[in-house]
Amino acid sequence: MIISPFVFYISLAIILDVIAVIVARYWTLTGNQWLLYVVVALYAGVGYSFAKSLKYEGMSVAYIVWVTVVAVVITLLGHFIFKERLELTQLVGVFLAVIAVFLVNGK
Repeated sequence: MIISPFVFYISLAIILDVIAVIVARYWTLTGNQWLLYVVVALYAGVGYSFAKSLKYEGMSVAYIVWVTVVAVVITLLGHFIFKERLELTQLVGVFLAVIAVFLVNGK
């Protein structure tokens, strides 16, 4: 199965963004300066991948997909990895964000 260039680049941007946020969180916990350099490098990759995705999809759709998917994944990882507490309204928001991605991305 061959994926579209948009799906490839937006997925790469999402993956790099999620990794960057997790590494940034570990930097705040450890103070290891090298982790901060890794975060900066990862965000360079995020910017490149997102910019490439714009060649294949409109800016509004690409941005909403990217930001929403990252927000949902980071929220869930924060809860499960870092034991951050989620209120019921936050869980409802995550659920609605997932629905939003499907609605915006559907053609």
